[in-house]
Order: sequence, then structure tokens, then C-alpha cells
Amino acid sequence: MVNRKKRILFVGIVSLTLLSIWITSQQTSLADIQNGDQISVSVGKAWTNGNIQTGFSGTGDNIEIGGNNCSTAISAIEVADQQAMNGYGPGDYLFTSSTIIPGNGANQDWINHFLVNGPYGFTLTDNTNPSDLSSRVKYYAGSDVYTLSGWYAQPNPYSNTYWYAPGQYVHLAPYAKPYVRIDSVQNGQSLVPGSTVTVTDTNNDPSDDSTGNPDKVPGSGTPSGLIAVWYFNNMGTYVNADVGHSNEQVATYGFTPWQDTYIPAIAPTRSFQITVPSGASGSGMLYLYYVDGIDRYYEASYAVKTAAPASPPSVTFTANPTSLPAGKGSVVTATGKNVPANDYIELKDVSGLDTIAGENTYSDGVYGETSLSQTVYSSTPETAKYQAVIINGNTGHVDATSGTVSVTWTSSGNTGGTNGNGGNGPTITLSASPTSLATGKYTGVTAIASGNTSGDFIEISDLSGAGTFDGSNTFEDGVVGETGLSGPAVSQTPQTVTYQASIINASTGQTVAMSNQVQVTWNSGSTGSGNPYSPVSITLSASPTSLQINQPSQLTATVNGNTTGDYIEFVDMGNGYTLQGANIYADHLIGESQSEVSAISTIAQTGSYTADVINASTGAIIAQSNEVLVTWTLPQETIYVSASPTQLNSGQSTTISYQASNLQPGDKVVLSGVGASPPFEEIDTASTGSFTDMRNPANGQSVAVTYSAEIVNAAGQVVAHSNSVGVTWKSTPPAITLTADRTSNQPGESDHITYSVTGTWAQGDYVVIQGTGGTDAWNVANDPNMYDVYTETENPASGQTVTVHYTGTVYDSSGDALSTSTLDVNWVNAWTGTITLTANPKYLPTGQSTTLTATTSEPIPSGWSLVIMDETTGQTVSTSGTSSETAQYTSFDAETDTFIAWLNDGYEQIGTESNSQTVVWTGLSLSANPTLLPSGQATTLTVSGQNVPSGDYLVIVNESTGQLIGSSLSTPYTVQVTESEPQTDNFVAYVSTNSGISGELMQSNTMSVDWYGVTLTATKNRLFVNNSTTLTATALNMPSGYVLEIEDLSTGGIIATGQPGQMVVSSVQTRNQPEMDQYEAEVVQPGNPTAPSINNNVGSIPFWTFTQMPGYIPLSAFNQTAIPSTNYARDIWFAVGGTNVPNGVGFFLGSFFLSSSQAVTFNINGTVDDYEQVYVDGHAILQAKFGGSGQEDKLVGSGIPESTSTTIQMSSGEHQVVIEGLNDNGFSGSFFNPAGVNLQVVSNGVDVLDTSDASQWMSTGYISQLPSGWFSGEVGTWSWEQTLLQESSAQPVYEQQTFTLTTPAANVSATSTPVSVTWYSYDLGLSATPTTLRAGQATTLTATSTTGGGPGDVIEIYDETTGKVVGTSTPNASSYSATWTESAPTTDTFIAWFVNPSGGHDQASNTVQVTWNQAKLTLSDAEVYHTPEWQQNLQNYNNYYTNVDPQPQLVRSESDFWAGEDLLFKVKPSITDIAQAYVYLPAISMNPMMPPGSPINWTSPPPIALTYNPSDGYLEGDIPTAWDEWLQYMQDGTYTVTFWVKSTDNQVATAQASFTIRDTWVSGNDPGTYFHEHQTW
Repeated sequence: MVNRKKRILFVGIVSLTLLSIWITSQQTSLADIQNGDQISVSVGKAWTNGNIQTGFSGTGDNIEIGGNNCSTAISAIEVADQQAMNGYGPGDYLFTSSTIIPGNGANQDWINHFLVNGPYGFTLTDNTNPSDLSSRVKYYAGSDVYTLSGWYAQPNPYSNTYWYAPGQYVHLAPYAKPYVRIDSVQNGQSLVPGSTVTVTDTNNDPSDDSTGNPDKVPGSGTPSGLIAVWYFNNMGTYVNADVGHSNEQVATYGFTPWQDTYIPAIAPTRSFQITVPSGASGSGMLYLYYVDGIDRYYEASYAVKTAAPASPPSVTFTANPTSLPAGKGSVVTATGKNVPANDYIELKDVSGLDTIAGENTYSDGVYGETSLSQTVYSSTPETAKYQAVIINGNTGHVDATSGTVSVTWTSSGNTGGTNGNGGNGPTITLSASPTSLATGKYTGVTAIASGNTSGDFIEISDLSGAGTFDGSNTFEDGVVGETGLSGPAVSQTPQTVTYQASIINASTGQTVAMSNQVQVTWNSGSTGSGNPYSPVSITLSASPTSLQINQPSQLTATVNGNTTGDYIEFVDMGNGYTLQGANIYADHLIGESQSEVSAISTIAQTGSYTADVINASTGAIIAQSNEVLVTWTLPQETIYVSASPTQLNSGQSTTISYQASNLQPGDKVVLSGVGASPPFEEIDTASTGSFTDMRNPANGQSVAVTYSAEIVNAAGQVVAHSNSVGVTWKSTPPAITLTADRTSNQPGESDHITYSVTGTWAQGDYVVIQGTGGTDAWNVANDPNMYDVYTETENPASGQTVTVHYTGTVYDSSGDALSTSTLDVNWVNAWTGTITLTANPKYLPTGQSTTLTATTSEPIPSGWSLVIMDETTGQTVSTSGTSSETAQYTSFDAETDTFIAWLNDGYEQIGTESNSQTVVWTGLSLSANPTLLPSGQATTLTVSGQNVPSGDYLVIVNESTGQLIGSSLSTPYTVQVTESEPQTDNFVAYVSTNSGISGELMQSNTMSVDWYGVTLTATKNRLFVNNSTTLTATALNMPSGYVLEIEDLSTGGIIATGQPGQMVVSSVQTRNQPEMDQYEAEVVQPGNPTAPSINNNVGSIPFWTFTQMPGYIPLSAFNQTAIPSTNYARDIWFAVGGTNVPNGVGFFLGSFFLSSSQAVTFNINGTVDDYEQVYVDGHAILQAKFGGSGQEDKLVGSGIPESTSTTIQMSSGEHQVVIEGLNDNGFSGSFFNPAGVNLQVVSNGVDVLDTSDASQWMSTGYISQLPSGWFSGEVGTWSWEQTLLQESSAQPVYEQQTFTLTTPAANVSATSTPVSVTWYSYDLGLSATPTTLRAGQATTLTATSTTGGGPGDVIEIYDETTGKVVGTSTPNASSYSATWTESAPTTDTFIAWFVNPSGGHDQASNTVQVTWNQAKLTLSDAEVYHTPEWQQNLQNYNNYYTNVDPQPQLVRSESDFWAGEDLLFKVKPSITDIAQAYVYLPAISMNPMMPPGSPINWTSPPPIALTYNPSDGYLEGDIPTAWDEWLQYMQDGTYTVTFWVKSTDNQVATAQASFTIRDTWVSGNDPGTYFHEHQTW
């Protein structure tokens, strides 16, 4: 893809510098001889070639002064500088009157000619005034000695002063340069050494002569011809082969030499055959010179290189870079080798991702090209694959295909940089497209960088200094970090320009990397490809030209003129990637006169577009359209402002909100409010926002603020205005109000006089209160408060009234009255009020209080009292001198009392008493029996009421569920309640005016009833012998003092018992023989048997060794806290003072909790003194003695592991640890001695119980009997050995007895549903026949059992590999067979099961593996057959010679083929997993007249690959396209082809088929030519 700047067509202005004319003394100025003058020429004796003419006349013979680059006609006399010295081109006219040809530097006279009287001088005379000697000017041949850069690197090294530099000769004849061209050589042509090249002079170049006359050529007597100079890298000498050039010599100039070849001329139209030097190799140049016997004329040069003899074409493909960020371009380049002259190169996106200018293919249609590049883009991360092909331009046949190259676009770009920015060395490549075009047309010069370019930018340079970048010699955009840059270049004059790109560090200006050089040639303009005399123009339009981003504008290009061979191309001049994601778009429809494309921009911009007519063969721009501008704009920003509320009182806040749309980066919202001070302003960048404002007008004034907003862009420009919203704050004028608690008071009663000001209070406002009358009136001046209170008391005489008159006024700061209020308050010495009495509640249970409240309508006079009395009992409840009066009254009896209130003046009741209030106390109680019971059983609820009001109900409600249990008008009321699930319910009773609770008068006590239950589960109900099942009992709401246990109903034994309050108990059960056991979980209350007492008359120490201790011992048996041992750091002992302690025995109790089943380790780490036994959940696990030297283990520890550590896998839940400790002083006496026991319990590396923390342990202290309740924590049978030990080593054991005690279940309150567990023992075997077979074949699987399965069991055979059931037997079967087949190679594993009726697996068999191998590979239906077109031709042919012109001998069989007919091959494999497949042709007899260049050796053709067609199961192939044109040379005969196929499992199969070539490719009326008239290859 090419990025171009805006292209401008312009006409170049050539600046001409005229060579100054120096004239010696006695000579006049050359200006005396004007263009158009008739002149005579006189020459010295050296001019002997007869090429002299005098008296020139006519326009064509005018003398041109200064050289043929001027605008006048071709001159008659020319001093030619054929080497283009000193900046002048071939054919320049250099005149000098100097006698010295100047040199250079220190050697000023390098070439010294004395020409004044020399043989080579010449004189021009003006014929209009021949006698005027002043008009005669003598001129001399001369020139600077500098030569064209690139031919000679140094000044001409000739030192002989009598030799001219080569090419400086004088022409004295009407002369025009010949028009020489090379017909068969292109620039960059590869030539075979020894081959010939044709050079012609058409003698009709109209540009040589402004009159359009044919070229002027020397006469036939003049030796003339053409010199062809070959230059190749490997040639070491300069070879001069000119004829008749005695003034030239062989010389070596210090540079790579040349070889001259002189070709005699044939006039007037010349055609030369020149031969490429046979010894040449590598690259070189071909230079052409016209020679007329005196001068050599440099005409043209061509870059050439040697090539090997013709070989089949090939093409390679590269991409740079192959990994780049999305949105960047990669340059893909196809390089062709041995490309035929009528072939061209095409690039393909074989992934179909449209990355080549929005297409999947690209070609410039240039025939014979050897290189083609294009830039590919992808805007999204993806990987595209590319390939190049060489296509025959005549037939469309693909002559060569490259390998594929992948280019990956990623979501992130380069990192790092160069020259301190990362240093990973970027590289840069340069390309141009097109490289040959007409003058005035633009080419795109594209540079692509790879590697790290952060910190760098790209610059493209015009090395020729031709100013082709819009007058500049450089092009850059200054984008730092860019990886690609494209610039438009144009030339208005024919020339070849060289370009190069550089990566430049943006900070230092240092050149980081330089690209290859690329040349672009501008030729004379063209009028079109189809018709050279039909001018082509193109017009571009766009609709619409103004729109918003992401909207399309339709670009339409219309061409006038002949567009044969051309297509239309659209260009985004602004590099906006708006043409389907690219900057150039073309549909490549050759010959089109109109094309359209949609331009879409995702950003705001003005896009500049042009359209070109492109020659499909050369890529040259034939015509260019007008420029069209399309402007995309962002959606206009808008903003709306609102306020709420808009009408407010002073001091209230309003919320100002704005809503902006289409905000752009850099935009900000300026929200302002005007009309009040200070003004409001907020600035925000969000699209929405809300702010508050508050104003405070006062004294009835108002404030109005108008709010609006603007959107200001990043440049500070206002881009949007909002609406305006007005908000008004109003203030209320101050208004004063005077109030009193009462306006009429009793004598001596205090009253509160209050003023309050409403409205808006301004600074400086104040209040004045004036009170008149009375002795304690309130007066205040200048009060700045809006509220104040004064307490006033007046004491009028009996029967008198004191009236106080108040006036309150609000003044502003100026003293103006704003508001006034008045108030009169009386103190009256008389009481005429009323009394009101209330009671709440009026219905309540006995023992609860009612609240009595007496309130007077007027204050109670001083000294008077308000009395509340129980009229029913005559009891005074309360007396008070103030109103209101409140009293609490409680009755503990069920009764109904009536209450009144009245005033007493100290002597008697005054006035009317109050209303009466009746209060009812009802005795209300609720009971339940029982309150603890198993779920499913019923409890009886009884409610009793005394003094229940007539007509009221007793109602019972379950508060836990909200259920109304029942109601009754009678008392007592009884009802039963049952709960089917374990739960606790709370019940309450009400006295209600109706049968529900909406008329509730009072509530009883709350009664809780607990229903409990138990469940039992087993992890497996059926299992194989020697396997385990876990039984889990779960209790809900288990009553206190009860335990949960699991009973084996088969044996009557208790297999697990929990501790009191433990709700879950588990037990693992295993059987080693078939049996079925039943289990039941029970909630039981253990009994409390008494342990046998010890008759210890001898003072011995008792010790108990338990075979089975209760798993739970009540905490009540341990009445002391253990204390740290005073002798050993980690030990504990009983609470006795002193360092040493007495001998004796006792128990310690600790516990720990596990959240899950874990391995628990028990360690005895410290010193044991003298002996300890450790029990966990009633099981003895460890014993230890002092220093390992005691004998207690032999005396009392029989059967207990003697170790200091053990690890046990324990279930989750609470676990009890009991340590029995003994201090016996080694049986050596009764004196005090050290003692201690220790234990550490560790789970998951954490101490869960440790004697190092004595607070974790309780103890029994020293004991002589087992504590009471020792066996009451668990139901079960316990056994132990009781030993009496003496403090004498002679006889440590006084007595030993064995005891057994059973703790019965005193009460079994709940049982679970029984659970059955069955252990079984069945045998089941599985076999398969066969175990190895071909895919598609069946194996037989057989399961057998000698025992059979369980009742109702079936045998199921299962494929573990596929997860499918092979088959299932009938119930109670002891054997079963089923077959199984796999269609593809695989190995399956099978197993059989006894499956019980519940779906569980009772027994598994052994497993069996069966392997299916690949099916045998065979081939069938091998055939060589016709294409559909050929098949139709064959049918038509046979029909003709069968039915139209019957000639049986000419009828052809299906296996007969015409030479030149395409061949199709197919064969059918027996399997589909094919790794490789080919068909091999035998040696083919070819016509001896077959031309050279065949792509293959027909005596041993390469194999042809076959492709599997899943639609019909055949492997198919045909003759490669490159062979097609050679099939016509096949000779008659029958040929046998061989099909070779290899499967993925390395099986190989072959098959053969034959075909016959009958009738070679001939012409004429022979029937064998039938195909000639019907189809071409």
C-alpha cells in the first residue's frame, strides 16, 4: 500500500545558463551574428572530410548561440561535448575564442592548443555584410576537461598537449543526432552471454528537429556507424574496436574498464545486431554512441546483467517485517527468476483476509517483471499467509508458485529504541510503485522499518536532487516511533531519479540506518493505453462531502477516453486509511470507465482524494482527476442545564445539574451562575455533573440567580452553550409571636413567657419586649436572639386577678419596626377546672401494674392536692400538688377495682371529682405436659383463668410458628399439640375479646416445649466383605442429660455412644464374612450405677486399670483444677502445698475438638513421677513410669501399650482425655516426694491439649474410691482391675480384684428407623475373544460368576474408555456375553459389574483390554479418465461416427485419449486415513519435433499428488497445469500408470490403470483433428 501526500501537477521551469563568449583582441562580439543570419564558414586545412558547406540559409541551418538546450532551432555548426562535460548534455554547443583549453587546480594548462592559426580553427562570416570584417569571428574548438560523474571518477588524465579529450570534435555540416533505440533490451534486462541484441535507428525522431523534418544524416561517403560499449564487472581492460579512429588509443583509466564494439552503419534506417560479450558475467551497462568518422555521440545507457540459458521460471517470496503491531504495514516482495516476456507476477493473500489494499490478490500487469512489492496492512491482530505466482499473460496459466510466508499482526508494538533507546538495530527497506510512469504522474515511495524505532523517525531523500517531493528533495512527517512512511513523488520532465530512506534519531539527528536505493523513471506522457491518439481524462466526485464520523461518503470516478488496458485507482491523499482501511483502493477491472468506493473516517478530519487512471501493464498513471475534499466532523457537543428546586427559601440549597453529550478529548464544562454575589462557577470534565448552591436573603428580600453552562475545547474555544435556568431564593419577613404555657394561672404558679421570631433574620435585627402589669413582668431591650423564654410568677390576692400585658417588636438595624405581637397572661385566685382520670391497661394478669393518670384542666392552686383513690377498697393510691399526677397500682389477686380522682384544699374535697376507671386483674397461666418429648408425640397445653371478663376468650397461640392453636369461652381450656419433626416451640395464652388475638387484653407466661428426634444413616448399605461402612447417628433437640448411641440390633451391643449434648455419633463397621446386620440410633438417659466400694483397712493406695472406661465421664466427677507440678516444668498434679507431695492416686480430665477426621498424636514429653495411664474416649492408649525403672507397668498396666507416643486417626467432634496418675515413691515409704504427669496432644502440627497449660485440665484430687457418677455419662458395660498398692517394695500389691459394671439406659426416649447393612461375597470374571482385531470387527465379551450376584442383581459389561454400557443381563444371571465393535483403531478397557436393583455396584470383575488395529489398505477402481469437456467431445465424436457417418473403425473407447487432452486420475482406497498418495506415469514417447523448454523430463515424469475427496471416497489428481501445453506432443501408444498409496499406519498399496494415446496432435481433415476444432489446451 502506498501513502501519498497531496499530488500537484506542475510544469517544470528549466533554468538555462548561456556559456559566456570570450573574444580575443581585434574580434567583435558574437552578438553581431544573430539567429537566422546567413553565414559562411571557413575552416583550416585540417578539415578534409568534405563535410563543408557554405552559405547556410533556412530555419534549419540557423546558428544557435550557447547550445541546443536553448529554445531556438538546431544549429548548423556544433562543437560537441559528447561526454556531457561540466554539466552540459550531449549536443551542447561550446564556442570559445581562447587559445588555451583551461585545466583545473594547479595544472591550468592541461591541454594547450594553439588554434589561432591552427588547422582546426573556423570562421563564421555574416553574409549580409561580407565586407565587414568586424562581422567575422574566428572560433576554436574547446571545452573544460571534466567528464560525467560515474564514467570518469577523476579529471581526464591526458598529459599530451596535442591530444583532444575523447569526443571533442567539430561538426561542419547540417547535422542532427540519430534516434537510436534498443528494441530487445529493457533496463535491468538479463542477457545470456553470446546472444545478440537488436539496435535500430528509425531516423524519424521528431524531437530532433523543430520543423518535424526527418533526421539529417551524413552522406554515404562518410564513415559512420554505432559504437556499442559493454561494461561488466569481470572485464579487466578497455577495448577500442572503432574503425578509422586513429586518434584514439587503448588506455586504462584506473576504473573498471569497458569493451567497445563498432557496428557499420546502414543508412537511412539502420538496424544493428550486437553481441553480448561471451566472457561477461554479473551486472553491467550497455552504452550506445553514434559515430560519423570524426566524433562519437553518446546516446543512451542501459543497466544489464548476465543470465544463464533459459530455465523454467521460479519465484520467491519475502515479507519485512513478519511480525508487527496491528495497523502497521509490512512490505511483501516477490522476486522472479527466468520470467518469460509474456508472464507477470501476482501476489496472493492465501488466508483470504483482504490485507492487500483490501483485496486478496495484487498485480501491476507488467509483463516480464522480475520483482513486485506491495505493502500489506491489518488493523486487527491476526496472521496472514502470502504466496506469489508467475502467470502466463496469454493463457492465465500459473507457470511458477512460491512458498508461503506468514505475517503476524500483534496487539502491541515495538519497545526499546536505538542509540540509547534499546539498541536492537532497526533496519529499513525502500520500494516505489510504479517505477516507470509518465511525466507529471505521481509514484509512491514507501519506506518500511523493522526493529525498534522508538525515538526515531523516517526520512526519504531524492538523491538526484530533482525536487520530486513537491519541489523538495526530502520527505518526512516527523512521527517519532513510526515504522512506515510513504511519500508522493512527481517529475514534470523525463528523467530517472534515485531515492533512499533513512531512520533518524529524533533527539540527536543522527542517522540510525539507511535503506536500499530505488530508481523511478519518468517517460514522456501518454494519452492512454488503449489508443495513443485518444486523450484520457478522469473526474472525481464525492457525496456527501460533509458528514459525521463513521458515515460513508460515496466517491465516484468517471473516465472519458479509451481505457483499454487501464483501471481506476482511488487515493486518500491525507493518509487517513479511509478507503476500506487503506489509503489506496482499486477494483482492478481493466477497461472500466467508472468506479465507486465508500470512504469512511472514524475521526474528525478533512480527507483529500484523487483518482488515477492506471495502466495495468506498466503501473503508470495515465490520467489524474481533480481533488475532492470530504469533511468528517464529530457529533456536535451539546449541553443541558437544570436546577431543582427553582423556588427556595433563604438558606435552602438547590442542585444545579448539567448533561453534556458528545464531549471530545480536552473538552471541559464551565457551569456558571450570575445575578448575585458571589457569582457561581464550577468546572468539570465529566459528561454529567451536579453541584449545589445556597443563597441567604433576609428581611423579606429575594435573590435570583441565572445558571448556564458552556463547553470549552482544548484550544479554549467555546463549542456549545446550554439553556439558562433561573433559581429564586425568597426570604420571609421576620414575624414575632408571644406565647405562654398558660394564659391563666393560679396564684404563685410559675408561667413561661416565650417569644419566637419566624422568617429570615438579618444581621443587625433585634427584639424589644415590654411587659406592663404585675410585679414580675418581663422587659428586655435590643435582644439579638430569635428566641427567648422568661419565667414569671404572680401572687394575686384571694379572689383577685393579675393581668400582665406584653408587647414584642422586631426592629431592623436601622430601628424600623418589622413585626409586633401582644400577649395577656392572667393569674387568677380561683379554681373552676375539671379532672380527668385514665388507666392503662385496664385488663391485665395478676401481679402486673396499671398506670393511673389524673390531669386537671387548670393548675392546682398552691397548697391544694390532687388525690387518686381505689373506690373498691377505699385505699388512697396517690396524692400530688401538681398536675398531671401518675401512679402505679398492682393487684396480686384476680379482682376488679374502680378508681376516681379529686382535689383537696387541705380541708375537704373541692369541686367535682373525676370520671371513674375500672381495671380488671385476671389470673392467667399456661402449662405444658410434657415439655420434653420425642417428635411425633403430643404435649398437653392447659390454660387457666380467674376473673376472666364475661364473654372473653382464652386463646392459645404457637409463637414460634404463628399458629392459632385454639380458643375457648370456658376455663380451664386444654388442647394437645404434636410436632412430627424435632423442634422447640414457644406457646402463649391470651385473654381476648374474640376467638383470635386481634382482641388481646392480656398475655400469659410463655411455655417452651422441646420435641427431639434421632436419625441413622450408613455410607454403604451393600458392600463386599472386608469393606467398611460408616454409621452416623444424628440427634436434634436432644434433651439435657441424654446421650446418643448406636445399637447393633443383631447382637444387642452398643457400638457407639456420644457424650451428653453430642448430637452426632459415628461408627465404622467391617465384616469379613457375608452377613446382614441391623442398626438403630437411640436417645437414652444413662443410669448411674454405684461403683463397688473399697474396704481399705490397711491404708493402701487403690489403682484402677480399665479394660473399657466410659467414653464420657461427667465433669461433676472432677471437682478441682489441676495445678502445674512444682517439680517438673511440663507436668501437672493435684492442689497440695509444698515442693513434695504425698503418695496417692487420682484422675485428670481434658478435652479437645476436631472439625474433621484427623490423625492425632499423643506424646508423653516430660518426666512421669511415678506412673500414669492415658485414656482417650474410654480407650487405654499409653502408659509410662518414672525414668523407665519402675515396676508399675507389670503390677497394674497389663495390656496397655507402654510408649511415650502414639498416633490415632480420630473422627470429628469432641474427645475426652483421662490421665490416671500415681505417686508411690517407688514403694519405698510414705514420706512426701515429687510427683507429676504430662501429655501433649497434637493435630495438624498444632497443640490442641497440653499439660504445659494446667488450666486446660480438671482433677479429682487424691481419691480412695471412684467418684460418684463415674459411670453415669454413657450406657455400656465397663470392666476394670482394681489393685491395692502398699508403700513397701517387699510386697507392693496387697490385693487385686476384677470388676464388671453395666450402665443401663434408664430411659430410651427416642429411636431411629433401623438401618440394614449387607456384606456379600460374590466372584465375577470377564474375558474377551479376540483381544486383537481389525477395526470394524467385533469382539465377544463374557462375564461369568460361580456364586452369582445378590438377589435381583444383573450383570453389566461396561466400556471404561468410551463410557458406554456394552450390555446388561437379565436379573439373577450368573453369566452374560455381548459383542462390541470399534470402527477406528483404538484400545478399549472393559469391566463387568453385579448391579443391584438400587443401581449400586455389588461386585466388580477384572478389567480386559481389546485392541482394534487399522483396517487393511487396498485400492480399487483405478482409472485414467477424461475431463467433463473431453468426455462430451468423445461422446459427440462417437455419435457422429456411429449414427451420422457410420465408420466403426473410427469409434473410440473410453480409454482412448487425443494427444493434448488433459488426463484425470482416481483410485478408491479401502480406508480414509491416508498419509500420502501419488500416481506415477511411465516413460512417455514425445514427438521429436517437440520444442525445447519442457518443464519435465518425459522419460521419467515426476509423481503427481492425489487428494482425498470425502464426497465419493476417491483419491483424485490431474496433470499439473505447467505440463498442459506439452501433452500435444505425446506419441500414440498405450501407457500404464501406477497408483501408490500409504496410510497413516504405514500400510502401502498399489494399483495400475492404462490409457491409450490414439491420434496425435495433427491438422487437416483427419478425424484425429476433431479436438482441434472444439477445445484448446
